[in-house]
Amino acid sequence: MTAPWQTEAGQAAMATRLRLLARGDGEVAEFAAEVVAGRARVRDLLYSSILSDQALQGVRDSVDAWQRLPAAERDDLLAAAAADTARRIAELNGYEEPAAKPDDDDPGFTVLSDAW
Repeated sequence: MTAPWQTEAGQAAMATRLRLLARGDGEVAEFAAEVVAGRARVRDLLYSSILSDQALQGVRDSVDAWQRLPAAERDDLLAAAAADTARRIAELNGYEEPAAKPDDDDPGFTVLSDAW
């Protein structure tokens, strides 16, 4: 069985997620921008310390929270994981960029240009 994020739809969704992350600020955004530009791969996180300990603290906190959950709750979350992953992939693949606004600083743009 192919992992959902390794399918064609999953890869397209991951590319969208990375483009959106790259718009932000901080280390994660910088790393996402490097991946989008083709200078890094997501899997590089597994093999090197690209992100600082501070940036990774959220991941550690999530792992700790997961481990504190009762086994029954973890089982319920795992059972729902396939549907949740499919929903996330579909949402990312359905994302559309907002329409670009006219550039008011463009010398070819005037407020009256539509009136003529």
